[in-house]
This record gives sequence, structure tokens and C-alpha cells, in this order.
Amino acid sequence: MKKKKLPKTVHFQITSKCNNNCKHCFGPNKNNPDMKLSAIGKMIRIITDGGAENIHLTGGEPTLRKDFGPILSKFKNAGLGIFMDTNCDHFFENEKVISQNVQVIGLPIDFSNKSWRNEMNLKNVLKVLNFYKSKKFKPKIRVLSTVTKENIDDIVNIGELLKKYQFDVWRIFQFLPLKNSNAEKNRQELKISRRDFLLMKDKITKDFSALFNINFVPIGYRNKAYFIISSHGKVMIPTENGKCENKIVGDISDVDIVEKWSIFGSEKNFNNSTQEIFDLIK
Repeated sequence: MKKKKLPKTVHFQITSKCNNNCKHCFGPNKNNPDMKLSAIGKMIRIITDGGAENIHLTGGEPTLRKDFGPILSKFKNAGLGIFMDTNCDHFFENEKVISQNVQVIGLPIDFSNKSWRNEMNLKNVLKVLNFYKSKKFKPKIRVLSTVTKENIDDIVNIGELLKKYQFDVWRIFQFLPLKNSNAEKNRQELKISRRDFLLMKDKITKDFSALFNINFVPIGYRNKAYFIISSHGKVMIPTENGKCENKIVGDISDVDIVEKWSIFGSEKNFNNSTQEIFDLIK
């Protein structure tokens, strides 16, 4: 019988902590504990033995970990490609270690003139985009936008803003009211229909597809697609048919965790949902 393998990319909520409290966020509970560096070392051995080739760091906010640099070094020394999403508020405190280790970086822009995160956040993100303009060697850059009732009419303006900058892909998500998250609490205020998302997609494609590489992510796109490790070692898989939740299937230390994930996971869905990153690093 063919041995089950992990997806090529494992998602890791490196910390549950964040310096913001965004109303649209579907990140983890901030009270969840974070793995110690030694436990992360064990996790790396498990995922590399299981066939993973890349680690995609999310949070919380990854740069809030005091041992952020040593963690990146562990991933790199294990031969893993490193992808990371960051809100950019603490980017320049960590710029050197990010630029030297991270292959693909995701930066959030959800409005053309403000941010859900804090008053300075959009300026911080644009400062990072400006910083990399002049750099010969830099990570691949993904601009990440989540579409809600509050900003759906501003997405075109974000496209106009992005004309001033250099990046590799603009990834546009339909608002996801994930169970037990801020997004779920605010779903009535922020949720948009699939029809409205697709109409927005048509408009953005018409106006900007000749200028940017654009990737659209409607609800359902992540369904059964990711292998997600929480900050405290639980392995989750997203389900987006009806209920939107991250279903816990086990612990990263379980000897049969790959088999447990495979019961629910879909390699086809994983390949579809992550192809845009692989296209960037070819």
C-alpha cells in the first residue's frame, strides 16, 4: 500500500498573538499557547519526514515571536522553502532575517486609504513595497485583499493604488466567516454573496488583468485543501461547505497524523488552492 504523504506545503500558525484585532480576521484565539523552539524542531522533523517541502507561516503575527529569527533558521537549515504572511507593523525590526530567509511574503491591503488594523498599517505596508522597489534580491510579493461589504466598492481603488508598486501577485479573497473568529462575530456586517464577489472579479479582471497577475479566492476554494498546524500543535483542515471551520484532525506528534489528515484532505484541492505560490517560485 502506498504510504500517505503530506502536502508539499504545510501551513503553520507560528503564534496566536497579534498586535491588531481586525473585525474581518479568522486567525486563531489569542489565548492559545505557542510551541517552544524545541517543539518546533520536532515538528520540522515530522513534516520533512512526511514529505513537506515548504512551510507557510501565518498567525497571529509571525514577527511578534521573540525567537522569530532562530525559528526561520531552523526551517531554512531543514531545507524548507519559507512563505510568510505579515501585517508589516514590525517588518523593519526583522527585515534582514526576512529578506535572507523568506521566499514569498504576503502583505495585506484591504482599503485604498486606510486599514482595519491600525492607523499606521497601510503606510507600513506601502513602506515595505517601496523598500523592495530598489532591491535586486527580494522575496516574491503577494498583495492580499479580503473583500467585504465595507470595502467591495474600494477594490478598484486598491488596484489603482497598486499601479505605483512592484509585486508578483494580487490575491483577492471573499470574506470568510470562520467559526469562533472575529469574522464570524461580524459576519452580518461584512459578508458578501458569491454573486457580488464574482461581479467584482469580472470588474477587476477587466480593469487590471493586463497589468497584474491576479488570483481570486471565493469561499469553498480552501475546502479540505490545507494541512494547518496551530500554534499549539493541533492539525486542522479547513471545511467550507456550509459551515466554515478549521476541523481538528489530531496533533502534529500523532504517529498517524498524515493518515488522519488524508481521511479528510484532498490533494486535488490543495494543488488548486496553492498553485499560485508554486507558480511564483518556479
